[in-house]
Amino acid sequence: MKRALKKKYPGLYEKLGMGRVFLVRLRASLLRFVSQRYENIINPKTNLLPIDVKVGWSIVIITDGKSNNLLQQAIQSMTRELKGTPFEIIVVGPPRLAREAFMAGVRHVPYRELNLASGWITKKKNMGVALARYDKVVLTHDYLALEPGWKKGFDEFGSDFDVCMNRIINTDGARWKDWIKFDVSTMKFALIPYDAKHTEHQYISGTYFAVKRNFYAENPLDENLRWGEGEDAEWSRRIIPITEFHMNTGSVVKLLRYKPLPPGLEENGQKIKEKPAHQRS
Repeated sequence: MKRALKKKYPGLYEKLGMGRVFLVRLRASLLRFVSQRYENIINPKTNLLPIDVKVGWSIVIITDGKSNNLLQQAIQSMTRELKGTPFEIIVVGPPRLAREAFMAGVRHVPYRELNLASGWITKKKNMGVALARYDKVVLTHDYLALEPGWKKGFDEFGSDFDVCMNRIINTDGARWKDWIKFDVSTMKFALIPYDAKHTEHQYISGTYFAVKRNFYAENPLDENLRWGEGEDAEWSRRIIPITEFHMNTGSVVKLLRYKPLPPGLEENGQKIKEKPAHQRS
C-alpha cells in the first residue's frame, strides 16, 4: 500500500517527513525557550567577576540529584585528597538533594529547572565559579572521583596554568576523554599523546577540568548554549588563541559509572574498540 501511494504521489512522503522533522524541531525549540525563561527568572543571576582570591582549591560539582550515592563518593574522594590544604566544595544541583550526600563544609547551591530541555550546564558552571573563593577551580560532575595521589600530582605539577587537564580513566581503568581533539569539519574525536601541546582542534571536555578562577571569570562558558550544544567545544575554540592548555599526567580522576566513548573515537589513527560489557568493572 505504502509503495503504491509513494509511486502514485511522488514526493509526498518526503514532504510529510520534512513536516514531521519541522514539528519535532519546533517543539524542542519551544521547550528550550520555556525552560530558559523559567530558569532565568527563578535562579539567581550569574555575577561572575574577577576577585581577590586565596591560594587553594574550589571544587565545583554539577549534579542532577539522581544519584546521591555517586555524589557522596565524589565528595569523600575530594575531602580525602584535599585534607590539610585550603579548599571548598560547591555543589550546584536541585533544591531537594538528600542531606546524607553531603559532609560538613560542603556548600549546596540550589538550581531550579523544569527538565523540559537539556540542562543549562553553562549557567550552572558559571554560577558555581562565581561563588569560588580560591585561585584554582575544578569543574566536575557527580560521577567522577579524585584518585589517591591527585593532590600530590598537582603539587608536583605546579600551578603555572590557566587551563589544565589531567588523566581521566573509566571504571575499567581504560583511558577516557582527557587529552583530546575535536575536528568540527569532520565531527571526529581523537585522543592525542599526553606530550602533545596546543594541537590543532584541541579541546577541553566539559566533563572535568581545572582552571584558574579569574581566568574563567574573564572567559566564562557561553550561557547561550545548553548541554549537548557544543558548549565545551565553543569555549575551547574561543580561549585557545589566548592561552595554552596544560596536561598533568601525575593526577588522575576516575569515572564512578561506566561511560562509553564517543562513536568513532580514534587514537593514533585507529578507532578505539569498546570492551565487551562482561569485561568492564
